[in-house]
Amino acid sequence: MAVAACFSGPLFNMMVGLGSAFAMATAGLPVNQKSLPLARHPTIALGFAFLFVSLVATATLVPRRGYVVTKTHGVGLIALYAVYMVCAVLVEIAYDGTGG
Repeated sequence: MAVAACFSGPLFNMMVGLGSAFAMATAGLPVNQKSLPLARHPTIALGFAFLFVSLVATATLVPRRGYVVTKTHGVGLIALYAVYMVCAVLVEIAYDGTGG
């Protein structure tokens, strides 16, 4: 249950938080405007990529090990997070806000 809660808790928060925010934003749009303009930032794609890698790794490795989460897996996830943070900082330094 703890492993399931680690995935479902943040997922639920994102779905409800983003869903309600977008619903409120689109409710305030003029009638003739069909879409909501969103700003794109490279760290969003980077975050989703690292999240996808960590979820796929966990979803494949944990069942393979008999549903036992090992210390090696935890260290690997922490290392993946450290790599993500370094990449995110580098992207923020390189990104000047004008699209590249």
